[in-house]
Amino acid sequence: MNISKANNPTILVIFAFLMLILGLFIGKTIWSTNMEDRISNIVSCAGYDEDFLQEMDFSDRDDCQNLNISLHKQYIDDCLSNISNEIDEKYKSNFVQRCVYHKFEIDSVFLSAEYTKFIK
Repeated sequence: MNISKANNPTILVIFAFLMLILGLFIGKTIWSTNMEDRISNIVSCAGYDEDFLQEMDFSDRDDCQNLNISLHKQYIDDCLSNISNEIDEKYKSNFVQRCVYHKFEIDSVFLSAEYTKFIK
């Protein structure tokens, strides 16, 4: 196949653009997070061993779940207080979901770090 030098930059630009699109698609597919599933996983304390929960001063898994359910209610109230009433319900619901997810992610960083120390 004989490709002239004038076409090489064009082919490379097209190839780079296609690779960018492919990378964005694969990245979105692999690293997309369902916020509702993630929040329910955090609230249920499903990712932690019973021994770790007892070391963190929880009597059992239900104690951890009750704390997280209370936090969830508090986060919803906090997020709703920051939203104006003039926006559409669809956007309000989406904003609250993202806000609660963000607050849980911030709090779960500490617990995840402690769990990593516990495992090692």
